[in-house]
Amino acid sequence: MEIIEGINNISDKSASVVTIGTFDGIHLGHLKILEQVLKIGKDSGLQSTLVTFKTHPKVVLNSQLDNSVKLLASYDEKFELLEKLGIEKVLVIDFTKEIANLSHQQFVERILIDKLDMQHLVIGHDHAFGKNRSGNFESLTELSKEINFQLSRVEPHFVEDKPASSSVVRNYLGLGKVRVASLYLGRHYTLTGKVVHGDGRGKKMSFPTANLDIGECRKIVPMNGVYAIDVLLKGKRLKGMMNIGFRPTFENRGHTMEAHIFGLNEDIYNETITVYFKKRLRKEKKFSSVEELIKQLNLDKEQSLLL
Repeated sequence: MEIIEGINNISDKSASVVTIGTFDGIHLGHLKILEQVLKIGKDSGLQSTLVTFKTHPKVVLNSQLDNSVKLLASYDEKFELLEKLGIEKVLVIDFTKEIANLSHQQFVERILIDKLDMQHLVIGHDHAFGKNRSGNFESLTELSKEINFQLSRVEPHFVEDKPASSSVVRNYLGLGKVRVASLYLGRHYTLTGKVVHGDGRGKKMSFPTANLDIGECRKIVPMNGVYAIDVLLKGKRLKGMMNIGFRPTFENRGHTMEAHIFGLNEDIYNETITVYFKKRLRKEKKFSSVEELIKQLNLDKEQSLLL
């Protein structure tokens, strides 16, 4: 897969079938669109191409959202998913105010056609782009006749009578409903980070934990609570459970993400791990004693092992 960062860095101008959007998380609705792009590319001999953005458009359009726009996939994760699907080219545009002020016709003519030799445009059922979102299916249909390109609209992918969308997935993760979120993503939601030192309380209770630091990653963290998880460590996927929150039984009120990996008896500080969220088992609770907490942790472990 060829990744081109910036409009001016395009060198190969092959006739292409294009879709455009943020594609945060690559959920099943996105997958349906990308599969259509791949099919058209194969059937028509066109290069499958995605035009996406380095900065989420919402941040540019509303600077107050800079720290509140949480993502479902990191920059690298999105590219990894796209490559696995077989997309041939990704053009990453820095979404600036200048880009935001282009009309849909200007965007199509100056970028999609002039730079990418677009022959066919594929959009989602409710997608619109260009200044004031003027480039919807109706206006693009008229434009396609005027400047001669083909246009396809892909119908939504429904899960539980709701169309799959990034906002729906974010909402479910914010409610801790990771199992439902996975139905829309088509896979478990993940967080990747480095294992850092904690306060060592878990080890004293025979439940040693790996404290996850996701750094400056802007991915959404699921709602506080206890989760059944899998952990990818050194190429192996292991079962475990994770607490997200403030550990109310203890004095330390700092927000943490602590994973207990079943059967692990080695020091993994500074290792990079990926956590796969399978199910929220319960909310955080303040226990009357450490013994009561340990009893509950054993119950949590039993449930996690069954998933």
